Amino acid sequence: DVTATSALISWTPPAGGAASYRVEFKPSASATFTLANAAVAGTSTTLTGLQGNTAYVFRVQATCGGAAGAFSANGTFTTGCPDAFEPNGTVVAARAVAAGTTLTATIAPAGDVDVYQFANTNGARSIRVRLTNVPANYDLNVYRAGQLLRSSTTLGTATEEILLNNARVDTYQVEVKGVAGAASQTSCYTLSIEISGNVF
Repeated sequence: DVTATSALISWTPPAGGAASYRVEFKPSASATFTLANAAVAGTSTTLTGLQGNTAYVFRVQATCGGAAGAFSANGTFTTGCPDAFEPNGTVVAARAVAAGTTLTATIAPAGDVDVYQFANTNGARSIRVRLTNVPANYDLNVYRAGQLLRSSTTLGTATEEILLNNARVDTYQVEVKGVAGAASQTSCYTLSIEISGNVF
């Protein structure tokens, strides 16, 4: 049970049990553990206030009769990707983002679609949309006024890219969707939307 900001962790008690457990955790890249709870009565607890899309390490120490045992081997988990843009599954519900934006989000559950809306300008008519860090087979589409202009349907997890050089000044929609139910609750994709006065 892992989300973008929490994780339910559990462990096997030592032979003979324990009076309580001390639980510590840290991002994998950090050198210092943080105390989550000094006296967990059972063999599970929920860690909260975590950062999204981050690998974590935790360890547990049993206490019995006032004496603390050695820490367990490290357990690991990775939090899910935060997705502040939902719901945005249709052109009507498209989330407005500024050109020049790079954002991360998820396609989850299977069948989810993400749609974003942006505009180019007279001084920056050319458009480049790139989908990177793709965790599954996703497609990228660009629409204007409900009409599909371009698609990028590269197979697998390769980067998807769409260029519209010297495009009409207007509002555009970018759609990210999984192919045949492809989705990932735990891995983010990265979408960048650029406009320029020069051609890409």
